[in-house]
Amino acid sequence: PQGRALPFRHHHLSESQRDTLLIAACCLPLRGLIYLRQATLRSFLYTVRSLLPDAVITPVVLVTITFVASLAGQASSATLVMTAMLAAITISYLVGAYWQSRLIPAEIHRQLPILETSTWLKVAFMLLIINGSHTLLNNTDLLILGVYRQASEVGIYGVCSRIAATVTFLLLATYPVLAPV
Repeated sequence: PQGRALPFRHHHLSESQRDTLLIAACCLPLRGLIYLRQATLRSFLYTVRSLLPDAVITPVVLVTITFVASLAGQASSATLVMTAMLAAITISYLVGAYWQSRLIPAEIHRQLPILETSTWLKVAFMLLIINGSHTLLNNTDLLILGVYRQASEVGIYGVCSRIAATVTFLLLATYPVLAPV
């Protein structure tokens, strides 16, 4: 009975799965920094620039790396896709960080910080729970598929899902401009 509630409970990770998990763990801090950068840019009303790296650059780099790897004869694997994802997230973060450094007014950097540690810790904890829940809910499909399917199938589904999200973002971004008045 307990095994049914958690079908992967006694499952041992293969070397490939372990490597993929470790690479995915390296993505987490970058994701946190990306969310902070997005919030900072949105606070200065740079909404499109806050979302553009993660919504466009990340998927484009991910697809490009996996495509080039397949052309080079590299066998498709979850580890390859996760490594490509780490590279894509890193490039996306660096582009966003560059934009942030160029767009934030200089007087912001000259201000002395106001430290309210206890207030910030309370807020940060609640944001951690909310963002963690958001991330979990956005990836529930991948987690469920990972229990029942092979890692390569889940990786392919993940890439296709990201491409679909990019197309949706582009449609939503261009619709207000192109829609009739």
